[in-house]
Amino acid sequence: MQTFNLEFTANDRVSFEVRMADTTITGLRVRYQAFQKTGKVVTDIKGFEPFPDGEWVNIIRYDNFKGDALKDIQKPTPVSFSPFGFHMKDNWGRLDTFTFFDKIGESVKTEWLSARNNYGANLVPPPDEIVSIASRNLPRCCNLARYFLDNMAILLKIRENQTFIPLPKEGEDEELLEQNSIFANRLDKKALRGDVNVIEVGPYRVLTYFPREPQPEAASP
Repeated sequence: MQTFNLEFTANDRVSFEVRMADTTITGLRVRYQAFQKTGKVVTDIKGFEPFPDGEWVNIIRYDNFKGDALKDIQKPTPVSFSPFGFHMKDNWGRLDTFTFFDKIGESVKTEWLSARNNYGANLVPPPDEIVSIASRNLPRCCNLARYFLDNMAILLKIRENQTFIPLPKEGEDEELLEQNSIFANRLDKKALRGDVNVIEVGPYRVLTYFPREPQPEAASP
């Protein structure tokens, strides 16, 4: 199983679980997730100021691990049914991996905002400028994810639960380049994930995180 995340705003991401048999993809489980603050504060990470804690909550889940391709709009437990008593789940039938992936991409691009806003709980609706950033990042995320799935040698090199943030080419979208760099370097992200680096993945430039180098022990007096 290969797992990775593609962030398209500071607080929104698409999380992938790729099931494989040898070097053949046999299933996808994809989640659109939003970051929700828990009200707690992290104070015990050396070298970093305290920052608000939070968790990634599932907003939409796509899954074909059991055969049929399913889209399931999530609600906070125990509210998993619509007001009319119907579970918010679509069955797309039996789809090959890449047809399923294409349907997931179109669904996330068109439904993430409404599903997020309808989720409730403590999720604050994003401002218009963040919606604009998401609309420009999501096509890049879909292209990058498809590149991973098309290139098994690259897919197998991804570390467990590694996070990627797409970058536009130089001169293509300077505002997006700046904003993606800002949210990638947010205090809580660096404290929990390590240092952020720009790398080349085939034709794509991305930001990703690497564990920080161990700090040298202080000399004994």
